[in-house]
Amino acid sequence: MTALHAEWFELRPRPVILAKAGTGRRCARALRVNGCPELGPRSSTGRLPERAVGFTLIELLVVTVIIGIGLALALANLQPDDSQAARRDAHALAGQLERIQERALFGGQAIGVTFGADGPQTWQRDPKGEWVAVTFDANIRKADIAVEALKLGAKVMETDARMVFLPDGMSLPFELTVSRNGHRFLITGDPLGRISVSAVQS
Repeated sequence: MTALHAEWFELRPRPVILAKAGTGRRCARALRVNGCPELGPRSSTGRLPERAVGFTLIELLVVTVIIGIGLALALANLQPDDSQAARRDAHALAGQLERIQERALFGGQAIGVTFGADGPQTWQRDPKGEWVAVTFDANIRKADIAVEALKLGAKVMETDARMVFLPDGMSLPFELTVSRNGHRFLITGDPLGRISVSAVQS
């Protein structure tokens, strides 16, 4: 080898080695080969493929089961039982009666309430003094609750009798027994217009 050849040999570019430890000379010249078993096949860009990232079928099934159990528990807690539903309806009816009472007080006119087969109904007197059915924004809404008994003062009345709220706030005391699916509640009003709800022990 002449001196010129030796100088050229030392200055020529060397190939880049992209080989794993232990692959030896089979993958030594990685830039000049299309692929290597130890390194994997090359893509069109010349890069080695990356490991796929994702979830296995078992992992997806486990997550689905956990979500299903969580939803079932949440629905069981959100849905009230019969006792809670009856209590809610009784308090809603008592709240409606309080608003009717306030309307009579601030409106300066007596308002009557009846509980018939079609649900509660409000009444007012016309200029002739006759009771006529009326509808207010705060009218009592029909709910899944039944009126079992009505007591005005010391007298037991029919359930369709008219309760009257006077404009002076001093009304006849009443006791209204309501029930839903066997759960009974008592709505009471005293002469001062205070309305309360209590459970009836069976």
